[in-house]
Amino acid sequence: MTNYGLTSVLYDFLNKSNIPFATTPMDKGVISEAHPNYLGIYNGINSSPANLKEQIEGAVWS
Repeated sequence: MTNYGLTSVLYDFLNKSNIPFATTPMDKGVISEAHPNYLGIYNGINSSPANLKEQIEGAVWS
């Protein structure tokens, strides 16, 4: 897997923006699950934690 050297850029963005985020199963190894804004793994009905599906699918974009 290659991340094109953008992992540090992503961490900088997440740290500065303070945006909560989730990953998909394919992204699991890219960002540490220990990050304070990490919500879990989104995988539809199989999301973990279980309420993550509703959080993601109920998000309002403005």
